[in-house]
Amino acid sequence: MTGRVREQNNPLSEQIAEIIAGGYDEHAASFRDVTGGARDRFARRQWSELHDDAVAMMDLYSESVNAMHGSIDALLGEARDDRALWGAARDHYAGLIAEYPDPEIATTFFNSITRRVFATVGIDDQIEFATIVDRPTPPVPTRHLGGTVEDVVRAALTGAGIPGQWTNLARETKLAAEEIAASVAEQSHGGVVDGAEMLDTVFYRGPGAYLIGRIRAGASSFPVAFCILHTNCGLVL
Repeated sequence: MTGRVREQNNPLSEQIAEIIAGGYDEHAASFRDVTGGARDRFARRQWSELHDDAVAMMDLYSESVNAMHGSIDALLGEARDDRALWGAARDHYAGLIAEYPDPEIATTFFNSITRRVFATVGIDDQIEFATIVDRPTPPVPTRHLGGTVEDVVRAALTGAGIPGQWTNLARETKLAAEEIAASVAEQSHGGVVDGAEMLDTVFYRGPGAYLIGRIRAGASSFPVAFCILHTNCGLVL
């Protein structure tokens, strides 16, 4: 790593870091607001509104970065190109986000702003984050399911909190279980499903709700994804 000129006690560098951290907090809150309504929109079958939310999510990041760039530019004026100032701001920002649950996104947000200022090509480790802030990865919330393959499928479909009434849960469970059992047996040379781990998070996209996880068969495991559609008649797999 090349040498850095640090200005750890420069109030202006701290202001930069705090403004960007605040901007990231606002961006994350806006993202949660948009994504938080997906379940209700799915329940109400509001597909056009879900599409509008998806478009808003794609635009949100650039809008947030542009807003921060404007604020920082107004604050710094001719000092905007002071690399030592930005290096110190980067170091102070690292402390501000040290306990964030998503440091990789928070550091990318900072880098996006420096790149607007300096038009950086490649990586400039004097003013931006060259690596993700080092911290243990938190465990991913997961549902552990056991029993027969039909038990596993039924628990996966009904335990995720997807809103709506199933058109025929028994039929959907039976058909999915048969397909999964056959696939696992083929891939594991006769293995039998004895459990699964499913992510707690439900991913909503258009008229679909997606469940992601893996099926266990003894020492082997196989990825699995369920797509539940909310039709005029109810939920179908």
